[in-house]
Amino acid sequence: MNVVTRFLNKNPWPVVVVILACFVAGLVYTTDYVLNTVQPRQRAAFQAKVAAEIDEGDAKFERRRYDSALKVYRFVLAAYEDEIDAEVAGRLHHRIGECRLHMAKRKNEKENLAKSIAAFAKSLKLRSLETAPEAYAETQTALGKAHYASGKSSGNSQETDAAIAAYGKALAVHTREAAPLRYAALQNLIGNAYRESFQPGRGQDDSKMEPAFAAYREALKFFRAKEHPQAYGQAHVDTGLAHMMLAQGNFPRTNTRKALAEYEEALTVFTKAKAPRDFGRTQRHVGDAYTLLWRNASERSGRRSREWRQRFRFQREAERAYELASRFGARRIFSGNGNLK
Repeated sequence: MNVVTRFLNKNPWPVVVVILACFVAGLVYTTDYVLNTVQPRQRAAFQAKVAAEIDEGDAKFERRRYDSALKVYRFVLAAYEDEIDAEVAGRLHHRIGECRLHMAKRKNEKENLAKSIAAFAKSLKLRSLETAPEAYAETQTALGKAHYASGKSSGNSQETDAAIAAYGKALAVHTREAAPLRYAALQNLIGNAYRESFQPGRGQDDSKMEPAFAAYREALKFFRAKEHPQAYGQAHVDTGLAHMMLAQGNFPRTNTRKALAEYEEALTVFTKAKAPRDFGRTQRHVGDAYTLLWRNASERSGRRSREWRQRFRFQREAERAYELASRFGARRIFSGNGNLK
């Protein structure tokens, strides 16, 4: 028996300690390697895979293939929702809501709007004002648009009220000091929601349109014709549409002329060369306004030549505006007898 064997027989515990120490060291090293090298690599690979699939959905979304994008987003959520971060899940629910909102313009309006609202609600459970204020404001704004579209389609005032509430929550983030242009855009959306909730006709309460006008005026404090022509022009068009709604009840001539003034201001930025589609749409609204003036003049006119001349002028202006609208892609709705279709 050699010296080493005799030593081990007489002193077994140090050997055991050494073996255990080696085992523990190996375990620690292996654990450290798994935790700090293997798992991060696996996590990075997983995140890259999920990101690639989301990018595929985003690419389809940008190409306006909303049905295809929706399928991708839904697949990612179904396959990985328990593993992905709340931030990613919140964005996916938001994107699903946006897909449904766009799809509602083409088919199954009621169903898609309801599902859009539900998707935005799920997103907001993961995008709070405290943890993700910008994302929270983005989803509240989109939720407001979905409620607005639903209210416009159904005539349900509760939907437009919900839209106003959602826009108001977004304003908690997009304040006039922190984000003046987003603040102004939200004010314009609020104005549209108040306008949509207005009930025109005999016995209408014109004061109920004042919140809409106040919101449009607030928006126009920040939109400038040169710097923000699209937003500036749209705010004036929307203000004109509010006056046209008032014109269906009280003071039709006064309100229609106010609407025309707003449309003319919008046309200073919505020119044929720079914004042909907006130019066409605005000309259609101009045609609507002159048609309403023509109808009202027809109801009042007797045989005095001045009234007849004015009536025919309104008719010619309406025809001219509708013709311009049709040239630039806006549907012509002038019927030739003064009736709006």
